[in-house]
Order: sequence, then C-alpha cells, then structure tokens
Amino acid sequence: MQVLEAGKGPVHIAAVVPVKIGKTAVIRNSLRRKTYETVRPLILSIKDGLNVILFAKTIDMTSALIPNDLKSLFVKAGVLR
Repeated sequence: MQVLEAGKGPVHIAAVVPVKIGKTAVIRNSLRRKTYETVRPLILSIKDGLNVILFAKTIDMTSALIPNDLKSLFVKAGVLR
C-alpha cells in the first residue's frame, strides 16, 4: 500500500492487481471489485486529501478475509481518522 498526500480534497483510492497474481482479466477485475466494495464503508473514516494505492499480493484471499486485512492495513499506515 502506498499513501500520498494530495493536500485538500477528496480521498482517491486505486486497487492494482498485477498479471502475476491473476492471469486473466476476469480474476484481476474480480479481486479489484472486492477490494473496492470492502473499502466503501471505510471511506468516510479515511483522512481527507489522501491518495491511496492498494497493491494485491496474493489471490487466495476470500471475501471474508479482505475487510479485516484492509482495516488493519489502514490502521498501521495511519490513514484512518
């Protein structure tokens, strides 16, 4: 995860899934959509003016594990208010 301060303005979040993780676009887009849906409830608790880039490292994550991992990652990075 990379966090960049953009000054004032809304939060921007991007999810990146490389070809090394998912060989087909269907797999990569599926993981990207799961990530965006998980971040959606947390978006109001993220500090304003940040650009957050999330890089996927494994594909064996189930839908149940993604919310806990992302929330702990945001806490460690100091992104949450």
